[in-house]
Amino acid sequence: MTLPELQKQVLQLPTKERWHLVQSVLASIQQETLSSIPLSPTLETLTDLDP
Repeated sequence: MTLPELQKQVLQLPTKERWHLVQSVLASIQQETLSSIPLSPTLETLTDLDP
């Protein structure tokens, strides 16, 4: 299936189902993005901060 075909089918879904699809896709993208960003070792934890 091509992207234009998929878009055409998605646009035929009821609004509630399209919102659910959008949320699922965004969550997937967010998870992939967050897992690809390494944690910075230069960040100090709150307990290491000088009061």
